Amino acid sequence: MLRKTLAVVLLTGAVGMALAQTSNSVWVDRLHGFKVRLPEGWGVSIIGGLPVFRKDHNFIVVGATPYEQSLKEVAQKFIRTLRTIQLEQPRLAYRTIPQGIQVVGEGLGYPYALNPHVIMGLTPAPTRFSLVGLVLKGQKLALTVWFIFPEDAPASMRKEMGELIRSLEFLPANQRVKWRVHTLHDPMLGMPIATLHVPEGYTVEGGPFRQEAMYLYRYEVKHTEFVLRMDAVKLITYVVTSMGTTNGSSVLMYNGASGPMAAPIVLRTPEEVEALLLALWQKETGNEWRVVHRRTTPQPDLPSSAPSLPGSVADNKRWQLSLTAESGDKMRSVQGMLQIATTQQPDPVAASLLNQVYLYLVLMEAPKAKREWYESIAAGIASSVQVDVGWSLAAFEQFTRTTKEINKQVQEMVGRMREDNSRMARTWANALSDQTYIRDPESGEVFKVYKRVWDTDQFWREPVFGTIIGTIGKETKLGELLREAGWKVMDESLAGFP
Repeated sequence: MLRKTLAVVLLTGAVGMALAQTSNSVWVDRLHGFKVRLPEGWGVSIIGGLPVFRKDHNFIVVGATPYEQSLKEVAQKFIRTLRTIQLEQPRLAYRTIPQGIQVVGEGLGYPYALNPHVIMGLTPAPTRFSLVGLVLKGQKLALTVWFIFPEDAPASMRKEMGELIRSLEFLPANQRVKWRVHTLHDPMLGMPIATLHVPEGYTVEGGPFRQEAMYLYRYEVKHTEFVLRMDAVKLITYVVTSMGTTNGSSVLMYNGASGPMAAPIVLRTPEEVEALLLALWQKETGNEWRVVHRRTTPQPDLPSSAPSLPGSVADNKRWQLSLTAESGDKMRSVQGMLQIATTQQPDPVAASLLNQVYLYLVLMEAPKAKREWYESIAAGIASSVQVDVGWSLAAFEQFTRTTKEINKQVQEMVGRMREDNSRMARTWANALSDQTYIRDPESGEVFKVYKRVWDTDQFWREPVFGTIIGTIGKETKLGELLREAGWKVMDESLAGFP
C-alpha cells in the first residue's frame, strides 16, 4: 500500500509529464509558444516559465536571457551560479564555437529543481550527472539550451536529446495564447496545492478531496466548449463463493463521491475498464461515446496493495493509458495510469476474491472540428501544473494518519469479534455440559456451578458465612423467606464474567 500511494502522489505531482508521453507525437503548446516532436517516453513541464523536456532522469532545459556585451558573460554567470548551488564542486568549462558558446560539466548532483518529486521516488535516482550547454546569439536575447543527463547515459539517449531539440520550433506571437497563473489552495491544510497556467477568460475549479484513505487533488478548467480536468476512479469488488452460491458487492468511487453498484463487477483488463469509463461518461453527459483510438502500455508491476493471506494468489498490473472517444460533434481524450490488483483466496468451503481498480486520468473535451487548437491549449495547461512538494508530503502524512486510524478501528473490531467468538464458545460449552458462572453482586466473586440449561431458577448466597444454595426461584415461598433473611440473588452468565 505504501508504494502504491507514493506512486499516486508522484502521478498527481507530474500531470503534465503523464499527458505528454505519447509515441513520436508533435507537441504544440500555444500558451508558451513552441512545438516539438517528442520521441517515445519524453514529456514536457513548464518550470519557472521555461520548457523542460524529460525522460526518466534525462533533462533538456530551453531558455533565453538578455546580454549586454558578450555570450561569454552569459556562460560565466551560469557557471558561477551553478557552482554556488552544487553540494560538491563539479568540473565546468566553456569554449567558443561558430554558433556561440558551449558549456560542459561533469560531477554535477541531481537537478532537483527540475524534478522535485524525485525525493518521493520508488527507486534510487542517479547521483552524478553531466552537462552540455549551448549559448546561442540572438538579436536581443541569448538562447540557452542545457542537456543534463546521468554520467552513464548511453549514446542512444544523447542522440534522442539531439533529435528532440532539433525539432523544436517557436510559434509567432499571433499564434500564442495569453495566460495567467492560478493557484489551487487547500483550505484544510492551509497551504497551496499547485499552480497552473490558465488562458485568459477560462475558469478554474479544484482542490483536495478524499478517496478512502487517499488524500488527492483535482482541477477543472472550462471555457464554453472546452474542458480539461483530472479524474480519479476507483472500483472495489469483493466476491465470496460457497456451496455453489456466489455473493458479492462493488463500490465505485469517482472524484471523492462513492456509491454501491447494482451488481458485483470484476475487471481484469484495460478493455473492461474502458467499458466502465464509457458508461460513466454516458451517465454524465446523457450521450453514448465510441472509442476511435486506444493505446495501453504495460508498466513495471508494483507489489500488490491487496491483503496477503496464506495460500492467496495475487495479481497486480499497471498500464499507461491513452484513449480517444467521440460522441456527435464532441471528442474526449484521456491520458493516465491504470492499476488492477486482484487477490484470490481458494477455500473448499468459502472461496473469496478481492478486485481493486485504480484509474487516474487527465481528460480533455472539445469539439471535433477544433481538436488541434484545443489540444495545444490543453498541452500548455497540463504541462504547467507544478505541485507543491510540501503539499505532497502533507497529503502523504494525511494518508498515513488516516490509515493508522482505520487500522486501529479494524484491530478493535477484530478484537471484539474474537471476544464475542470466545464468549459464544464458552456459552455453548457450558450449556452442553450443564454448567454456568455465578457472581456475587457485592464482592464480585465468581464461581462455576452445576446447572441444567433449562433451569430458570437462581442461586442464593448467605450474607454472613457465604454459603451458596440453589436453585430456588425468586417468586417462590422459599425465595421470599431467603430474601427476608438477607440472602442475595447471585448474578448468572453462561459465557462468564469479564
